[in-house]
Amino acid sequence: MGGHHGGEMAPRLDPPVDWGSESLAIYDGVVTLAEDDIPVIVELDDDHVRMSAAGTEIGQWPAAECLITLVGETTYSITAEDETLEFVPNQPGLFAAAVIGATGGGPAVAMPPPPEAKPVASDGVREAPAPKPLTVGLFYALCLTTAALAVWSLISIVL
Repeated sequence: MGGHHGGEMAPRLDPPVDWGSESLAIYDGVVTLAEDDIPVIVELDDDHVRMSAAGTEIGQWPAAECLITLVGETTYSITAEDETLEFVPNQPGLFAAAVIGATGGGPAVAMPPPPEAKPVASDGVREAPAPKPLTVGLFYALCLTTAALAVWSLISIVL
């Protein structure tokens, strides 16, 4: 029932791995329990989400009853049966591709909303909005007037 033969943990992340008639993706990483990082294997397919540690199955849940949520840059919460574990995959890009690509009967995936665009530079200085066309026109008119006065002033000095 643990999904592994011979009590070995699957060290590879080769999605998908053919296991019988099912397409199974296997991801290693860690969950944190009581401030301890525990190496685990998470297996995803269209019907189930399985988690095991040291060859022992922690749990197996119907994919339709699991919610996988991105909660940090590379941290996911896996919620099933009102229990939530935070999973940090060793290869987050592969895991993200698997959970984002989950469709149909696979696990439900909740992604956070995209961050709002902020007009604040990295050093905390706000950027000004673009000038309006009238402002640009008046600026160039002022530049021309100033140049004309400078030429007139130069002519007055020389003559």
